[in-house]
Amino acid sequence: MRFLDTIDKSWLKDALVVLMVVATAWIILFSSMQIEFEMNIQSEVDESTAKQDLAWYSVQKLFTDGIELRFESKIYQPEVLALLEKAQDPKQEKQARLDLYRLLYPYYQSHQQSTDDKF
Repeated sequence: MRFLDTIDKSWLKDALVVLMVVATAWIILFSSMQIEFEMNIQSEVDESTAKQDLAWYSVQKLFTDGIELRFESKIYQPEVLALLEKAQDPKQEKQARLDLYRLLYPYYQSHQQSTDDKF
């Protein structure tokens, strides 16, 4: 007990105040670092999401353009349109279907084989 009696009480109060100030400063510093860290993470997530959105849009556009190109090059042809028109007549419907099948079968086969090779 005598040791405590010899210590200056004002020094102890000053040390406690300094300790509280340092602790408060560390809490503030840590909090600001945490907020900055979370903002950086959110920024990275937003950037990654934007890149993924762009990639997804590009894939959809490529797929859609490919479908339109195939339709225009193989389906939207005078021969096919004539067969579709022929199929409107109930008497010629079966023959028109068969002719259409025969006309598009080579395209279907080549497309099917190219798809099988990719997967």
